Amino acid sequence: VPAIAFGLYNTKSDQALQAIQVAIETGIRGFDTASAYGTERELGSLIKRCGAPRAEFSITTKLANNDQGAGTAEALKGSLKKLLTDYADLYLIHSPLTSKEARLESWSQMQDLKRQGLVKEIGVANYGLKHLEEIVQAGLPIPAVNQVQIRNEFV
Repeated sequence: VPAIAFGLYNTKSDQALQAIQVAIETGIRGFDTASAYGTERELGSLIKRCGAPRAEFSITTKLANNDQGAGTAEALKGSLKKLLTDYADLYLIHSPLTSKEARLESWSQMQDLKRQGLVKEIGVANYGLKHLEEIVQAGLPIPAVNQVQIRNEFV
């Protein structure tokens, strides 16, 4: 999983198609999308059409808040279908802005998804120390990644 990936947040469908196409043509192989972004279908389509092997790409996608808890596995399967792939390189819980129970249920299910080979690595996004401590206190494995947003105005 690359440290930096081409992010597709806040990209409209037609913009996403053009941006992804240019990125692929210039050799970018790490992409960051999410079910909430609405760009999974475009990314999957262009990766498939470019002719390069899937293994050359690193695809990160994220579990939406409304799918956390019991809907975790089905949400990933829906994302993989849109991405036209049978696995994601990295699957993240997009936000801790749900209940503790939903976060822990999702994290537990994600362990199973990794064992099944549907994801190579799992992690979280935008978690604070409190949220990470919940995972440790529940006796679950620590996330491989806590993705945080870095933007020019934050630096």
